[in-house]
Amino acid sequence: MMTLAALVRSLAARTLTRALGASLGFLISVTLAVAQEAPLKVAVYDAPPYGHVEPDGSIDGLSVDLWRRATESLGRE
Repeated sequence: MMTLAALVRSLAARTLTRALGASLGFLISVTLAVAQEAPLKVAVYDAPPYGHVEPDGSIDGLSVDLWRRATESLGRE
């Protein structure tokens, strides 16, 4: 038989676990919603032929092309 204190601790632990789980689920869903709206940002090193700065200031190279294709397949900007 459980004492009253043990019962209260058990109920408090379950309530806390449920609250934390619900909060975590909410934060994950909000993060995913916001992340899908924001443009995808990546870093590319200036290391030809993988990434290099063109004379006009644009960035080009194999890794840049790969990231452009990845964003197209993800439906992201």
